[in-house]
Amino acid sequence: MYEANLTHLCQVFYVGSVTYPFSLTVIKLAVLFQYLRVFKPGSRRRTASKILILVIAIWGLVYTFLTWVPCAPPSDMWNIAKPGRHCWAFASPYISEALGFYISHSVTTTVLDFVVFLLPMHLFFQADTQKNTRIALLCLFGLGLVYVSFPLVSANPHQAVV
Repeated sequence: MYEANLTHLCQVFYVGSVTYPFSLTVIKLAVLFQYLRVFKPGSRRRTASKILILVIAIWGLVYTFLTWVPCAPPSDMWNIAKPGRHCWAFASPYISEALGFYISHSVTTTVLDFVVFLLPMHLFFQADTQKNTRIALLCLFGLGLVYVSFPLVSANPHQAVV
């Protein structure tokens, strides 16, 4: 009974986990593509946005692959009793490796979120920015600050690995 429940839990965890890094990547890229519409062609911020698009796309591919293929074959993720399992990242049988993957993903996503969040900050301080635009930016930055700081406040890596 225990092994069947654990198998089911690992299958549900796998299905939920495969969407997470992909979703984070798509959201970051969507915001950066919007920035390309806002920043003037040839500006440093537009160039920074293009560089961040490349960096985040590569980051997303790496973490998405490591999450989608946590074992060889992926079914080893939920076949815990199988001898000779070959798993890595969050599915690693070694707690230090699984925890290291979780921490590296959490830290890099928070840093990238913060960089994406700061990129349009200069618009708020421009003298010719309209009052309505400033209020909208203030609301956007406030929500962004809550979003970026939430993982830092609520992160407990000891609960991340079952």
